[in-house]
Amino acid sequence: MDNLTHRLVRILFEVSKKNNNKLYVKLTHNQLANRASTTRESVSRVISELRKNGLIHIHDHEIELDNTLIEIHSQL
Repeated sequence: MDNLTHRLVRILFEVSKKNNNKLYVKLTHNQLANRASTTRESVSRVISELRKNGLIHIHDHEIELDNTLIEIHSQL
């Protein structure tokens, strides 16, 4: 993972809320970009990669963090 991906993953965990033993984030790409000090386009690219790799899932405008991402995050 590149530096932006690491930053974004840390932010996702910082702002996540637990619901039914799953972690969810309900922030827009703009809000995530502001927190990561980057552009919305960069966040969208990283979110797309994480989603393609099965590390996050999008449901009703919420980002669900996959258990695999939780394991990766604990190693960062």
